[in-house]
Amino acid sequence: MIVVVIIAIAGAIAIPNMSGWFGKKDLDSISLQMFSDFQRARSEAITRGRTVTIQINKAGGWYEIHDSKGNQIVQQTTMPNRITITNTTFPLSSTVNTSGISSRGFVTQQGSVTIHSASAPSGNSDEKITLSLGGVVSITP
Repeated sequence: MIVVVIIAIAGAIAIPNMSGWFGKKDLDSISLQMFSDFQRARSEAITRGRTVTIQINKAGGWYEIHDSKGNQIVQQTTMPNRITITNTTFPLSSTVNTSGISSRGFVTQQGSVTIHSASAPSGNSDEKITLSLGGVVSITP
């Protein structure tokens, strides 16, 4: 009986902490996916020999990547539940923020995207994906 009580107490302590852990895991997962997609955009621009455009819709919570001929490189990717795009420093064009990568791998408009997890622990709830002029992509908490 004492063992059952100890397990119940340990479970009561652990379960609230688990939701924060899952929120952080989801945030890490989507930021890594976005990071990889931005790197892929640069690679595809060089390989295809044409400009590739990254479009980010903060209000809609999605991004997509296509080349200058309209060929889809990364289909529209929507943020999962409780993950939002809170800020982007890419220039606004119509309703989406846009950047491009030239056929030589250089970024036409440097900027960053900040994504936020409502369920991750405070202090670990944001990640920023930055695209610099040289085409380098980075993630920072």
